[in-house]
Formats: sequence, C-alpha cells, structure tokens
Amino acid sequence: MNKKVFRMLFIGLIFLFLATTGYAISGIVCSIISSIHAALIPIGGGLVTLMFIYGGVSYVFNADNPGGRKKARDILIHAIIGGVIIVVASNIVGLIAGLTKCPGM
Repeated sequence: MNKKVFRMLFIGLIFLFLATTGYAISGIVCSIISSIHAALIPIGGGLVTLMFIYGGVSYVFNADNPGGRKKARDILIHAIIGGVIIVVASNIVGLIAGLTKCPGM
C-alpha cells in the first residue's frame, strides 16, 4: 500500500477513534483549528469568485475563438469545483468539531 494512503487512513482512524469515544480536543488546538478555518473560508470564497469572474470575462472576450472559449469554460468549471470542495471541506471540519466536542466551532 502507498505510504500516503496509509497515512491518510491512519489519520482518519484517529479522528474516528476521537469521535466515537467522545474525547474533547484541548482548547488551544480547537482555537488554532477555528482560527485557520475562519481565515481560509473567506479567502477561498474570494478566490473562487475572482476566478469565476475571470472565466466569465474571458469567455465573453473570446467569443470568436473556440480555443479561448474552451479555456474560459474550463476555468469556470474548475472555479465551481473549487467552490464545492471548499463547502464540503468546511462541513467536514464542522462535523469533526461537533463529534469531538470542540468548543467555539
């Protein structure tokens, strides 16, 4: 098995163990995770918005260029996928915080 896959499974098992035992993460770890989460969500949302605007403007300005339209459409699709990943990641962090009884999240 690949080392990266093994590490991810091991970390997942640790989180599962913490969630099933009701173990509360210490306050300082919770505050660090909460701060990082609170800072990265607006940054990610802003980047998604900027890339969506850039893709839309590129699509309009490349109306007569099929290659440019395809590139702009790809940018739009990737911006939407990035937004979905941000929302799902935020929900997963909230779920883990709730399962581990982490206050403040």
